[in-house]
Amino acid sequence: MLGRSLRLMLPLFVLSILPLRSQPAVWNSVGIGGGGALFNPSISPHKVDEIFVSCDMTEIFHTTNFGRQWSTLDFRQIETTGAYGRMEFTSDPRIIYTLGLVNDGGVPYQTNDRGVTWNPIPSDPTAGDAWNLVADPNRTDRIVVSDYSTLFLSTDAGASWSQ
Repeated sequence: MLGRSLRLMLPLFVLSILPLRSQPAVWNSVGIGGGGALFNPSISPHKVDEIFVSCDMTEIFHTTNFGRQWSTLDFRQIETTGAYGRMEFTSDPRIIYTLGLVNDGGVPYQTNDRGVTWNPIPSDPTAGDAWNLVADPNRTDRIVVSDYSTLFLSTDAGASWSQ
């Protein structure tokens, strides 16, 4: 009877202590992300080492050395989700457009310094309900934004819009 109990208990004991030995003593960062999914990798046509990647945890990650080091864009300036965050590059490497997340809706954003600072385009024609944004890669001022049912075109970097 004791032998049978021991045969049952020993494997249970071994299995119960294995997870304790498998935990690392030190944590090392191995890349970007904080547990969320990554979306919209956007590689600059001007510098292939420069990449932006959005995350469903609201961050946008940025590298200028093909991923050897990453930084996070300032969340006080721009946040995103997996649905937004695809960067739209223009003819000027400093001017980039994207959609950011504000109050659960998409808002067009622009940077004039390669992504260091971001600002919403003040005359958003969708009133915070943008679903998509595309920039002309051969110009800096022509962008198209859509909400659920309407396309809006700007030829002056978002100062005015036509349907």
